[in-house]
Amino acid sequence: MGNIPKNQVICKCLNELHLNMNRFPISDRYYKKLSTRAAIMLFVEGEIQQRKTLEDIRLHLLANEELQQLTGISSIHSSTLNRKLEKMPLIYLQALFEKLANRLMHLKRGGKGVQKLGKLAPIDSTSLTLPFVFGDWAFYQDRTKGVKMHTRLLCLDDETPFPDRIVLSTVGVSDQMAVDQLITRKDLTYILDRGYVNYKRFTTWVKDGVLFVARLKASNSYSVVKEHPIPEGTHILRDAEVTVHDKKSKTHTPLRLVEFEDEKRRIYKVVT
Repeated sequence: MGNIPKNQVICKCLNELHLNMNRFPISDRYYKKLSTRAAIMLFVEGEIQQRKTLEDIRLHLLANEELQQLTGISSIHSSTLNRKLEKMPLIYLQALFEKLANRLMHLKRGGKGVQKLGKLAPIDSTSLTLPFVFGDWAFYQDRTKGVKMHTRLLCLDDETPFPDRIVLSTVGVSDQMAVDQLITRKDLTYILDRGYVNYKRFTTWVKDGVLFVARLKASNSYSVVKEHPIPEGTHILRDAEVTVHDKKSKTHTPLRLVEFEDEKRRIYKVVT
């Protein structure tokens, strides 16, 4: 950030959200000071600064005049923040995320992707465990209660990766079920971890011209068709043409297998 104070940088970032200045008729109805716009700014600032409690957010607001000017409030009770969080309009938050993602895609529309690799799109999921008492609606099994956030990250250049698509589900929804809603473009190379290995989908993607790189599990089987020579002085251990077989659809799909090791000598297998 150079010589620019950190608070000024964060306030500038919050301004870039371009939040709706109007009060929401339902979520703002009983709140004289804390509008939805001000609450979103406080919560986003708290997330960026990794504040652990609502009380931390309240105390920081008291000490930060720039944040007070930006939100239009000089003080607030943590209990008010808690009630506001419960009534936050989720549809507006979803629309806000989509608007920001579209703005970033517009700004990066000329991006040629990561150097020598092109435009990449890693896909992964994060599980969030819910409290035992309040998580009944997200019950899965073995007393497990939680939600999943399936995310597609866009890498249109070397410096600015950002999420552009998120699918929310309960923890009972597998990664393979959600991935169909994340692979929607053919100008990207999708990077997938072991939870997304599904030979039937691989066959469909190959037929549809979808580019992907997927990490294999140790238990995944394949038939080697041809071995390629390995260049010296690299971490590559194997380069081969293989065929994967899906038993249900009875299809055989040709893929390329690359086996390599990282700096800690851990071995990985990927197909593409």
